[in-house]
Amino acid sequence: MGHIARWLGRALFIGGLTLTSAWSEGLYNPKSFTLDNGLKVVVLENHRAPIVAQFLWFKVGSCDDPLGKSGIAHFLEHLRFKGPSGSASSEIMRQVEAVGGSQNASTSYDFTNFYQVVAKQHLERIMKLESERLGRLQTLPEQAATELKVVQEERRMRTDNEPTGRFVEALNSLFYRTSPYRIPPIGWPEEIARLTLDDARSFYEYWYAPSNAILFLAGDVTLEEAKVLVDKYYAPLPKRPVPVRTRLGETIPLSGQTRFTYPAKDIQVPLLMRAYPAPNYLDDNGGHRYTAQLIENMLGAQPTGYVYQQLVEKQKVASGLHVDYTVFMRGPSSFNVILQPTQNTSLETLEKALDECLRSFAKEGLTEEALAKAKSRMLASIEIERDSPLAGVDNLAQGLVMDIPLEELDQWDKKIEAVTLKDVKALYARILAGETHLTGLLVPPHKDASATKKEEKGARP
Repeated sequence: MGHIARWLGRALFIGGLTLTSAWSEGLYNPKSFTLDNGLKVVVLENHRAPIVAQFLWFKVGSCDDPLGKSGIAHFLEHLRFKGPSGSASSEIMRQVEAVGGSQNASTSYDFTNFYQVVAKQHLERIMKLESERLGRLQTLPEQAATELKVVQEERRMRTDNEPTGRFVEALNSLFYRTSPYRIPPIGWPEEIARLTLDDARSFYEYWYAPSNAILFLAGDVTLEEAKVLVDKYYAPLPKRPVPVRTRLGETIPLSGQTRFTYPAKDIQVPLLMRAYPAPNYLDDNGGHRYTAQLIENMLGAQPTGYVYQQLVEKQKVASGLHVDYTVFMRGPSSFNVILQPTQNTSLETLEKALDECLRSFAKEGLTEEALAKAKSRMLASIEIERDSPLAGVDNLAQGLVMDIPLEELDQWDKKIEAVTLKDVKALYARILAGETHLTGLLVPPHKDASATKKEEKGARP
């Protein structure tokens, strides 16, 4: 901590590689270069263990799904693991497992990623397969039909048959009026059912180009070793143009206090969720990127966060808590609090306690001492994380897919240290001062009546 990143020289051309940055004495000390086809490569050397992870992040997610084809980005994530016998798509899962490695993939609103973790001696073998997958979509029609059923079952299991999943989905569709964030990344059921392999191929050709991806190599690998392998397997992929992503605005933003009640016969416990409109990482020239993370920690850290201390430890009106402020979103963000009441606490009592807790935080919880403790917690967590050979990948990748410079991301600790109490107070007041928010209640059917009477006209089913 406390170091200042240094620029170590001008750009160099090495084979098919353009060395764009290599600095030291930062938080993670990443080194990066860019291929002539546009693929950005980031190397995080960490020689604590003889393993290497390959992460491929794409600047495309469910928000880029074409109108009427929700779920296509997620469907495509599944299809990249399917192909003819012997193809890279069909082999990569089997070969990673054969060498004792691990792998996974995920689709978010703003990005899609794939990763494999293997012993160092197997990196080249796995990189060859991943580069071949990037070259083209290899799925067969019959495989796509089968995988579509898998996606439909995944939706039934995680959302349709899960009351909390249905509740959060309904709340998002009310909070985000026009933004694609109102649509679940997995897609709407009737639109998933209509997805085809041709849809996936079109989406793949449109977005899955080397210039729209970031390759991370983390662990027991040097910059020189990475250059040799990447130049061999990824550099030959042709350069293709990708469309410009538009910023996701909200043409009809939430205003006033909106409420809705979601009765569900299959719930185990009721829930209360409060969502406030909040600025994202781009607003005010990025002035809230680090302040937002501190507010989230000050309120929601367990067991030391203010809301947890007040509602769970002291008042004992909540048995569960989750505070979330995801500032790294291309579109409008939100500040969310999810609470589970204790057995003898009504949602009405819990809601009043939450309101008072958030007000009292502004009056007595926003102190220099509380801010210092939050900074200490966050910086300590990073120090612990750095012991992992894969440290830093998620933190750096989520910023890079938002086009935040790598140099800035590597100075995360110093950015956190620089946040002032004035910054925190200003952002907190901006979120809560107008008291614009959406309150959702997940309740058993017989507890719906009193809450329904309070439902305001602004709420939509």
